[in-house]
Amino acid sequence: GGEPVKISQEIQPTWNKINWQYAHTLWVTVDTKERRILIGAPMGSATSPNQILMLDYRDLDSAEDIAGRPPVTITFTGRKTATDKTRKWSPWTIAANSCALLERNDGTAAVALGGGAPGVGGGAATGKIYQLSDTQFSDDGTAIPSYYTTHYFPERSVEQSLALGAHRKLFSYLTLYVEGAGNLGLTSFTDTPNAPQAQQPLPMSSPATKDLELPINILGERVAFQVSTNQPGAWFRLQKFIPSVRTDPWAPVRGLN
Repeated sequence: GGEPVKISQEIQPTWNKINWQYAHTLWVTVDTKERRILIGAPMGSATSPNQILMLDYRDLDSAEDIAGRPPVTITFTGRKTATDKTRKWSPWTIAANSCALLERNDGTAAVALGGGAPGVGGGAATGKIYQLSDTQFSDDGTAIPSYYTTHYFPERSVEQSLALGAHRKLFSYLTLYVEGAGNLGLTSFTDTPNAPQAQQPLPMSSPATKDLELPINILGERVAFQVSTNQPGAWFRLQKFIPSVRTDPWAPVRGLN
């Protein structure tokens, strides 16, 4: 062994939301097959685990790698970078009272969750045990909400290399390659996460035969995007996301506060 190393610093604001008065209800399970660390925790005012904090260490081969590979690193030039071989945290909206890595009759191991009502997403005890499945896209008939949020476009280095200027931009068009089922929700965040704006949802197919395209015409200094699904049986797999951006042709600066 050695001295303990903190690996949750990058999600400290989320970690602070744990209801530590009921810390005795927390559980931790290591999924050695999928290379995930699952932490069930009571968040906010919950008195039993109502959310899972999932740490993906798929590309890391040792405890030293997990401890020494935060999601974001600083280069010698001061630029923030994110690479594949790092810790990857994700919040799962699963309320599970317990979790364990169980050995099956055939000798394989599987992560099992003690769920609530209805399904894993409920809070009350039901006596049921659930297993995560890559082919199941609902939780006992209820939707599994999922989303991915991008960084804010464009980075300062991209502004300089493409001569976009340092101020207002026009985000005119969006193309993305995504496959899945159901409708893909799209939300834009102009300048701040506190200003969400719903965009036109996009129908998905699997396999996808071409990129999806959408005119968006958003004006702002920077824009982040969120894609999501929240219908029973819906899912998405996003591989490419490209917004078209240029200097605001009408008002490169706002000129007022």
